[in-house]
Amino acid sequence: MTLAVVCSLAIILIAPVEIHAATWGGLVPCGNYGQKPCNPCYVGELLNGLMNFMMKDLAFPLAGLMLVYAGFRYALSGGNPKNIEAGKKILKNTLIGLFIVIIAFFIVDTAIKTLVGATGTGAKFIDTFGPWNNPFENNPDFCKNYGVLPPPPAGGGVAVVTPPAVVPPAVEGTYSATEARDKLKTEGIIINQNKAECPTGVRYQDVAGGCTSFQGMQKYAIDDAVQLKKDCNCQIVINGAAEKGHSTVGVTHESGRKLDLDLTPGLNSFIEKNCQKKSVPRSDGATEYSCGNDTYAKESNHWDVTFS
Repeated sequence: MTLAVVCSLAIILIAPVEIHAATWGGLVPCGNYGQKPCNPCYVGELLNGLMNFMMKDLAFPLAGLMLVYAGFRYALSGGNPKNIEAGKKILKNTLIGLFIVIIAFFIVDTAIKTLVGATGTGAKFIDTFGPWNNPFENNPDFCKNYGVLPPPPAGGGVAVVTPPAVVPPAVEGTYSATEARDKLKTEGIIINQNKAECPTGVRYQDVAGGCTSFQGMQKYAIDDAVQLKKDCNCQIVINGAAEKGHSTVGVTHESGRKLDLDLTPGLNSFIEKNCQKKSVPRSDGATEYSCGNDTYAKESNHWDVTFS
């Protein structure tokens, strides 16, 4: 009877956790629609999630129930030596179990940090020694930014590692990559986690960790972005420029006339208050705003900006 009560309470406590976890869309946030492809780093994230569930959502609540049960056995023993001894035994076994769980946590946690590293670029255990929090919990995008080799060529065989980009001189009317980056940096505009230029002719999706190219950006596009920063007086983050891999419909990124900007509260408010909203959405459903000669299309996770 007592065991049934304890198990019932455990189910009541744990079931909401399981249901809530099911609504998150998977054990690891990769490989599903709208998510990035999975890479080896997500094995560590999966283990980390399972470890946290077993410890925080399972072991601790059950231990708490058993400690309460032991206390009741002891308090309601009525001086009966058997009940007192049973309460003590439950208490002792629960504490031993908690000790084993905590030791196991440290062992698994250390193993994950040692194998996966702290930054995804080769750093190992030395960078994560000490605190309980591991790189997955400290940085939600840890696995998204973990470097992996590009996929093999379409015909099969071994993937070829692309050499570093060679930045050509600027064409008249455009900025070189260095000129564009320096101008944006001077004005306090953030560039996509400081990602490097893409190798010539290579899509950003095929570069480990991604890349962002400013080579060939039209001068008026960069100048308009700088003016936007001054007018808005808000944070502006560029996550796409002239690199290959974007849509080839209409005005393309490769033309040097487009930038993708993060949806930030300050920028969103400025555009929606100061630009003219078009009555008809773009063909893909994105709401468009006109600011002078420039067009801002609000997509699901960024502003797609066309400069003219």
